[in-house]
Amino acid sequence: MDLKNLSSAGFSSGKALLVFDLDGTLLDTMHDIQAAVNVALSKQGKQALPLEAVTQMVGNGVSVLARKALAGTGDEAAFLQDYHAYYRAHLYDKTVPYPGIPALIDRLSKQGYKLAVLSNKPQAETERLIEAFFPQGLFAMVWGQTEERPKKPDPKAPLALAKLLSFSSEQCVMIGDSDVDMQTAKAAGFFPLGVTWGYQSKETLQTAGAKILVNSENELANVLIFS
Repeated sequence: MDLKNLSSAGFSSGKALLVFDLDGTLLDTMHDIQAAVNVALSKQGKQALPLEAVTQMVGNGVSVLARKALAGTGDEAAFLQDYHAYYRAHLYDKTVPYPGIPALIDRLSKQGYKLAVLSNKPQAETERLIEAFFPQGLFAMVWGQTEERPKKPDPKAPLALAKLLSFSSEQCVMIGDSDVDMQTAKAAGFFPLGVTWGYQSKETLQTAGAKILVNSENELANVLIFS
């Protein structure tokens, strides 16, 4: 499917719910995640992992991250406790928004789009990061992981979010940097839009079902804001 912008997929500019992933899409959080992983590993006498290795472990929630980092050895519960203790205290040390993203989010809101965040990061951390880097009120919903909320790619959370905001699946776009985000879109019936500046490759996103790929904030703006 050769799509240039959302009008090619039947959307009208400003007439949709845009559901954004957080890590690797809105914010580059990887350096702080890596630091927390390595602190937790050091507590168990294990070697630190390079940034590239940790990057390949994220996307499915912190429990999966712990399992992959420990590689089948060590105390997963202790890892999670140490990881969370460090990460919550150092949430913003090196985390930054991707270039142009805060301004684009503001433009999209003014264009009439309803905006939301759906992350596999714990709810409290998701909320704190959004509050730190984006003005209050831009996002209608900010959802992270809770005990009651299934992780992506389970479609229950995005479908519940859309229902609460009075949108059908056909009116929703999932924007993310990972195969999990594209799989979530497919499972929920959302339009899958992949960004290539995050933590997974263009090929991975295409294989997972992305119908449009963008390489920069300007390209994303052109896809979403059209006459």
